[in-house]
Amino acid sequence: MIVSVNELKKHLKFKRLHNSNGEAVFYCPFCERRGLGKDLSGHLYINIRKGTYFCHRCHSKGSMYKLAKELNIFIPLQKPNEDILKFVEYQQKKAFTQQVNILQKDFKPISEGNAVDYLLSRKLTIDQIKGYTWGILDKYPNFVFIPIVFDNYLFGFQGRSLDIEKTKKRYLNVPAGMPMSEFFFNFDNAKYFSRVIITEGIFDALSIGLRGIASFSNRISKKQFELLISNNFKEVIIGFDKDSEQIAKQKAQELKPYINKTGYINWNMKAQQKADLNDILVMFGRKAVNEFINKRTIWID
Repeated sequence: MIVSVNELKKHLKFKRLHNSNGEAVFYCPFCERRGLGKDLSGHLYINIRKGTYFCHRCHSKGSMYKLAKELNIFIPLQKPNEDILKFVEYQQKKAFTQQVNILQKDFKPISEGNAVDYLLSRKLTIDQIKGYTWGILDKYPNFVFIPIVFDNYLFGFQGRSLDIEKTKKRYLNVPAGMPMSEFFFNFDNAKYFSRVIITEGIFDALSIGLRGIASFSNRISKKQFELLISNNFKEVIIGFDKDSEQIAKQKAQELKPYINKTGYINWNMKAQQKADLNDILVMFGRKAVNEFINKRTIWID
């Protein structure tokens, strides 16, 4: 439930809708009270989804309840204005797509150099490096990027640091705001198989092959859950990292009522506190990864 923009217009001078952030912009009634003079440009931003406000001039902020109290008015709550929400969502998608298009023009696939050497050290094959179109973006040095594609649509790029001391972060997703909880990496390939293995990260999924998909975290969102069910997989194995084994078990149990066979990987590797499927690939080779999955999977009854 949110506040009606039309209702707010009765009490505040409306300026515009903010195209990218889902906010309505008004002329702030608090600036003059705080000794800054009348707001002539429109600095009060009201989030139409969250029901919060913030003035970028006098820094007044709070909830709709606080706003109503400050103005001594009554603002009834109601369902979202669907027309406004659709307009805002359209503008958000348009702005996001423009960012992706700019990145796509700057993206350079790689065939040699330090980035390729790094990917080979993680035991990716040349076919995987070329087939998944790994590359670089000049704007973000010291990262190697892979396009994030779902349903043949490019959503952006995920970068992996080549020098953590320089980048200060292991991963970089561009553009910011990529809706990664709404799909899986490599789903377009894996959806044709009866068995699929879900991993946390992209390298782990590629360590498996075409049947490996990545959720980008140790969680499975509602959207991802629905994708698995609607695709009619016969077998789903949760292959999260060793330190997320209990979460993997829980997710396998949650999926069981909807999928014929679900299971999770039981690591049972006491000597190593952290481990993932790419570690298996690097240490023992690609054949060992599938042998490990087949041997270590515990099926949910």
